[in-house]
Amino acid sequence: MALLSAGLGLGSRLLLTPIVGNEVPFITMFPAVVLSGWYGGFRAGMLTTLVGGSSVAWFFLRYDFTPVGGPVEKVTSLVVFLLMGVLISWLTNERNVAIAHLRKAHESERVARRRAEELSTREEALRSQAESANRAKDGFLAMLGHELRNPLAPMVTALELIRMRSGGALGRPEQVIERQVHHLGRMVDDLLDVSRVARGLISLAKRSTELEPIITRALEMASPLLEKRRHHVTVTVPRTGLAVYADPDRLAQVFANLFTNAAKYTDPGGVVEVSAERRGGTIVATVRDTGVGMSPELLARVFEPFVQGAQSIERSAGGLGIGLTLVKSLVSLHGGEVSAHSDGAGHGSTIEVRLPGLDRASLPAIEEVNGPAAALPAHRVLVVDDNEDAATLLADVIRAQGWPVAVAFDGPQALSMLESFAPDIAVLDIGLPVMDGYELAARIRERLGTRAPRLLAVTGYGQEEDRKHASEAGFAHHLVKPVSTDALLAAMNEMR
Repeated sequence: MALLSAGLGLGSRLLLTPIVGNEVPFITMFPAVVLSGWYGGFRAGMLTTLVGGSSVAWFFLRYDFTPVGGPVEKVTSLVVFLLMGVLISWLTNERNVAIAHLRKAHESERVARRRAEELSTREEALRSQAESANRAKDGFLAMLGHELRNPLAPMVTALELIRMRSGGALGRPEQVIERQVHHLGRMVDDLLDVSRVARGLISLAKRSTELEPIITRALEMASPLLEKRRHHVTVTVPRTGLAVYADPDRLAQVFANLFTNAAKYTDPGGVVEVSAERRGGTIVATVRDTGVGMSPELLARVFEPFVQGAQSIERSAGGLGIGLTLVKSLVSLHGGEVSAHSDGAGHGSTIEVRLPGLDRASLPAIEEVNGPAAALPAHRVLVVDDNEDAATLLADVIRAQGWPVAVAFDGPQALSMLESFAPDIAVLDIGLPVMDGYELAARIRERLGTRAPRLLAVTGYGQEEDRKHASEAGFAHHLVKPVSTDALLAAMNEMR
């Protein structure tokens, strides 16, 4: 490239000789240096400069006999050409380097854009997979809740029937069964609640209330485990002055989980202290125990799902590791905060719940109702459930109230009983074979019209969308298995 450019420059200058003579001998060599440096780089430009300068000096400067211009002018012109050649070579080289960098940057940008598009596509695919997995998980949890509640329902009903027939008392074996059934029911509820909170499906029924009755109720919920492990429980909670705007049921669930945790992780005969006070505009409730305590590593993750302290191989503490996760979620929904403290393993733990406080004036006045409630007439009840044990035992409990009961194990059998039995209330399972509870409810209303019975759903499906669907299908109540006898009778006793 350098020699070719120098040759072209020299040849061009020789062709111009008849026109310009020996004047401006380097006029064609400058474009040659530019061409060489442009395409060949600095070295090619310098080589063209040296070869071109030497050639011009030989052919033009050496035989220049004109009276104008002496040796000094000739040497000066050569030096200027050489310097200009160096400058042109450097500039063209820098231009080439800049263009190369620019091309490399463009290529890098193109590669980066392509990778970004690939990552975006992959991210979208992963998000879609995650959403599908999340929907599958929710469906699995709903099915799990239903399938676990189905066998729990007849157990609870059987225990209620035993209690009714024995004058309100249960023997020791029945008490053990009752505790374990309730424990399993709470675990199922907590597992489903964590899923609902994560999806934002929990709605709170908030109202102004004092904290003391909520804590008392939570202690009652946790009392079987506290009593079983012979813990000493001290409660320092004022009856008034700790008003909060909260959902009493959910807040009772929060403290019941804290008391249950304290009971599980404290050796038998330990101490569980419960206290609450107002600090400015904040209500602070504290649950302190003398249990196994928590290491700094566990404290940093204690509110994450499925995180538990170290346990022995028999897992005497049990649980799924979601209690404190649910506590944090429910407290956050109330606009509060929860924190855990411990001086280390073996030094007990302290959980502090902080909630926005209300003035006492915000609490509604409590009206006392005197006199017994008026007795309601007996209703004819149709029970429909494909779980024969659950249906039969539930019918026995209702008959014990003196009410006529008919039992069916699927939709067609229930429809065949409508005219002959004429129920006032229909207690329907949702997950029925042949036709589900929603379709059965629609057919009952279609067939009986204004004579249709009041519909109660008793089902293992307990998520918020299930309740909404039941309401849209015309059910007056949506009761989740295992349902207590008191809750069922209360729903049945409501005036139409």
